[in-house]
Amino acid sequence: MRMSSKQQTVLRRPVALIMAIPAVSWSTAYAPTAAAETATGAIEKVVVTARRRAELIQDAPGAVSSISGAELEKQALPDITALANLVPSTTLKSSRGTNTTLIAFIRGIGQQDPVAGYEPGGGIYLDDVYMVRPQGALTDIYDLERIEILRGPQGTLYGKNTIGGAVKYVTRKLAPKMTFGVKATLGNYGEKDLVLNASVPLSEMLRIGGSVATFNRDGFGQNAINGLDNYNKNAVAGRVSVELTPTSDLFVRLSGDRTVDDSQAKQGFRLTPGPAPASLPPLASRYDTRANLYAVNSQAQQVITQGSALLAEYQIDPTLSFKSITAYRKSKTYAPIDFDSLNKPLFEAPTIYADNQKSEEFQLTYSGAKIQGVAGVFYMKANAFNEFDVLYNAAGGLSLYTKDDINSTTWAAFADVSYNVTDAFNVNLGGRYTDDQHDARIFKKTYLGLVDSPTLRPASRTRRHRSKSARASIRKKSPPSS
Repeated sequence: MRMSSKQQTVLRRPVALIMAIPAVSWSTAYAPTAAAETATGAIEKVVVTARRRAELIQDAPGAVSSISGAELEKQALPDITALANLVPSTTLKSSRGTNTTLIAFIRGIGQQDPVAGYEPGGGIYLDDVYMVRPQGALTDIYDLERIEILRGPQGTLYGKNTIGGAVKYVTRKLAPKMTFGVKATLGNYGEKDLVLNASVPLSEMLRIGGSVATFNRDGFGQNAINGLDNYNKNAVAGRVSVELTPTSDLFVRLSGDRTVDDSQAKQGFRLTPGPAPASLPPLASRYDTRANLYAVNSQAQQVITQGSALLAEYQIDPTLSFKSITAYRKSKTYAPIDFDSLNKPLFEAPTIYADNQKSEEFQLTYSGAKIQGVAGVFYMKANAFNEFDVLYNAAGGLSLYTKDDINSTTWAAFADVSYNVTDAFNVNLGGRYTDDQHDARIFKKTYLGLVDSPTLRPASRTRRHRSKSARASIRKKSPPSS
């Protein structure tokens, strides 16, 4: 009997060997009584940074959920998509055919298709670094302090694309003493996961540490044509960081991460027989397939994501602090999408996605007895690129070629202030100004017959505009357009 991914998460019985176990906590802003209890029966305090400053979760207004990394590991949740069953008004799932591209909808606002030119309505953050593209945003759970999910608009706190809410990955700081941890997981469907982490203090001021993880699982189904696994997992991830605390008021962290997902593309299952002459009946399992598209430019599906960040926090005085976040991220995806799920080229889309971003953010946080608030400026320069053919052979070999190259420049200023009128009543005031500019080079062509995609020369520079496009010339002679 085959199980869905949801069933597999609930029913598997992992065997885990864990060292360096973190503290356990669970809470939600609307249900503070759900916080974890200590051995003495006392309610453990849950601290969140939903409003860009550390505070108890019950003091944070709005809808905030916080789940600790230890609780996620305890429940054997493989990634944050399993939280969709625990967090209200939130849908989290992997994008079409992949394990690591995140589709997030919060209160009905999100991004369904990860193509260039669109940005998620729910912001995804890794240690306060905004991830402009959803590729690689769905990472396996390891080395996390907690995950926070904010529901509702957060523009006055984050300054960029948090119309529906925000999903925040918060990683652990390095331990003050030398530590080494091993976590091994064995599960059904041949699951074999291994996570290694270590932290070494080089001096009282300097620490270095990192984690490396490998996640492997056989598929829930198979390809009836070539015997390849369907819905398998094969991913390697790593993170390294250097932390410097030269004084008690200053904290600096340089970090880098990289994830390589070599899992097979999740090919679809047909609900109806295919067209004649090979009008085969649907397969018995919803995880089985007859798809034949497994390579793009001689490369199977692969998602590579990496990034680096420099964080500096300075405590000016007990109530005022300053933070700088400098980051660079990029990813590349080869995605063979076989819409027809048959052993012939009927309706297919070999696709390439690539993106990169550079961002800088400055924050000033105040935490007084009566007034608390945050103000900041955010700047980002990003590029998103995709190239794909949509082959529709049922229409006599109709090929729709698309190439999108989108440059974006964004800056924003934001502020949010809270005034405590009484211990039980406070007033919030916030504002944001955002300037978004996009330059787009978009090329589309329709072909009749099965042909190779054209190679484009660089398009002429476009004028700065909200949405401008330019058609590029073609190096070689193209088949006639329809």
